[in-house]
Amino acid sequence: MIDENISIDSAILDIIKVHEYGLELWSKCDGWAPEETVYNMENCNLDSLVSFSRHLPKQLERIDGDDCNAVDLLLVWTVLGGLVAGSLRWFLCVYNDDYMEEPYVDYGRAVEPERLPLYNLIKFYKDSCCDVNNKKFNNQVIGYLNFVKMQRNKLHFFSSDYHSVGSSEVWKQAVFCYRLFILMLNNRVPYPDEHPDCPINKIIDLDKELTTHVNKMVSLYT
Repeated sequence: MIDENISIDSAILDIIKVHEYGLELWSKCDGWAPEETVYNMENCNLDSLVSFSRHLPKQLERIDGDDCNAVDLLLVWTVLGGLVAGSLRWFLCVYNDDYMEEPYVDYGRAVEPERLPLYNLIKFYKDSCCDVNNKKFNNQVIGYLNFVKMQRNKLHFFSSDYHSVGSSEVWKQAVFCYRLFILMLNNRVPYPDEHPDCPINKIIDLDKELTTHVNKMVSLYT
């Protein structure tokens, strides 16, 4: 089922449900997940993903009014950037053994995945986690992640081009993309034999729908 017509409010509700599901499951993974994964889950702030996602409705209110300005847009991109970074950290914590084979090194020491900045999270995902048999889709995903990083950084670095942050519709498309991105990550991690199903209906052609929303996001921005 392709749900291209889902509303932004429903997409946000799905995001909240997925992160609440993740917190419930992965905060209690002791006994079925590797010991190192259990340790990492205790330190990767899964509760922050829930808190940030629950804040998305307020962010939508911020940019839906007639008085929305560039500062409002910068702030909502910061929240979305935090969610993207947090989701990538969680994913790398699940696959900590793979990450530690070639970790990011700072001052001679391996940096734990829950402490990586967004740039390095995206780089590791691109280099080590993408499906080598689906290069076109990989480019779409990495393009989306880099776009969110670029938009977020316009606030963090007080960029001179912060007025080019785009419209509220660009952000909404990025939220649609994020919903699909976290569903994709959830589909790629191991679970115990008996576990509650993810509360979001399965999207059969997730790749196609994510590509559709990424293309819409880019076309609205340019």
